Amino acid sequence: MPYSRIILSTSLPLSNSLRILAIWVGLNLLVFIITVLKLRKNSTFKPYYFRGSLQNDTLQLLRNQLANLIKKTREIKDPDYFTEEEKRDSALVNHNKKELENIFYNIVDTELAFAEQYPNSYVSLDILANRSRINTYIEKVASIYDHLAENLKQTPQGDIISERIKKKRQVVVGMKAIDFSMKDTYDNIVNLSYFNGKYVLLDFWASWCGPCREEHPNLISIYENYKNKDFTILSVSIDTDKEKWIKAIDKDKLTWTQVSDLSGSKGEVYLKYGITSIPANFLIDPNGLVIAKDLKGDGLKSELSKIFKTE
Repeated sequence: MPYSRIILSTSLPLSNSLRILAIWVGLNLLVFIITVLKLRKNSTFKPYYFRGSLQNDTLQLLRNQLANLIKKTREIKDPDYFTEEEKRDSALVNHNKKELENIFYNIVDTELAFAEQYPNSYVSLDILANRSRINTYIEKVASIYDHLAENLKQTPQGDIISERIKKKRQVVVGMKAIDFSMKDTYDNIVNLSYFNGKYVLLDFWASWCGPCREEHPNLISIYENYKNKDFTILSVSIDTDKEKWIKAIDKDKLTWTQVSDLSGSKGEVYLKYGITSIPANFLIDPNGLVIAKDLKGDGLKSELSKIFKTE
């Protein structure tokens, strides 16, 4: 059997005895779950081969379930899959973006269903560690985590998942939004409570966050539609560079209030609201109560449409 040249490899700990080994072989990423070997001094090291194990067999089951979705993703992202004319077709480009987004969420749903089915597997632990970063899935992750094997919960990754769940539950629907003060782009102090009496979309973003900025055209459209109907947006940036922050605001043509303490992910407000990834947002009613979280695209439009249709 011919050998392939390993370009880059890395390993991540699952437990004291298990590691995820990721190896780039050419353009292909191979992922294995391996057992850590302890070698005595002066011991000889024989060639090591990957063979079937319970964890790798479980990982292969997941790969089989995801195969068609991953294949479709690769096709859409392949620069040679579309003709030059098709690449210039804005309608097709937008369709493909939407399709990629749908495929991504199908992948996440498949992974979480898998984790729910295999609560004793380190594969499930890794799935929850990855997907606990997604704000909209935190309650589903928490539900699966509750039924995860105790030995998995006690691993370093288990601790990380537990901490993320706690953080994201710091501000929940139905509770009073936490007031704060922060400087805008002109160094004026802005309080969240200044906007009492209005619906406020409290939006967390950063100039370097691609998904955040991809959502800006949608937010601009929503703001223009509802800014005269007791609705506004208050954007909190987790940038650390003021120049880059302001440049992004200007480039994206954002006209609503922008604030930041330029402390990045260590900022007080970022921590108080339990933000672990961006974009993230909270929809706050005129009484200062959180009525929804992490809405975007059609979901945000639908929620606002219901609110202002009944008033």
